[in-house]
Amino acid sequence: MMSYEDLYELGFVEDEAVVLEPREIFNKAVVGVSVDGRHLIYDYEFAAEALQNANSEGDAFDLQEAIEYLEFNTLRALEYVPTEFRPIVVHM
Repeated sequence: MMSYEDLYELGFVEDEAVVLEPREIFNKAVVGVSVDGRHLIYDYEFAAEALQNANSEGDAFDLQEAIEYLEFNTLRALEYVPTEFRPIVVHM
C-alpha cells in the first residue's frame, strides 16, 4: 500500500485535498485517493487503530476510546469541510 506522501509526490493528490490531522497518526490510515485527486480515502478501522497506538499523552487509548475520539474530534469536523475536498472515510 502506498503512503500519503508517495501518492502526493507521484501527483495523485491535489494540493487542495484536506488531510486529517495530525498527519503522523492519520497518514497510516490512508488507503487511496479519488480519481480526481481531491479526496483522500481513509479506512475507519485503520484510523482508530492508529489513534489507539499513538496517544500523545503517553496513556494508551483502548479501542472504544480511540473510536470515540475519532468520531467526536475528527469525523464530526468533516461536516465543515467543503465537499469538493472532503476526505472519504470507509469501513472496509
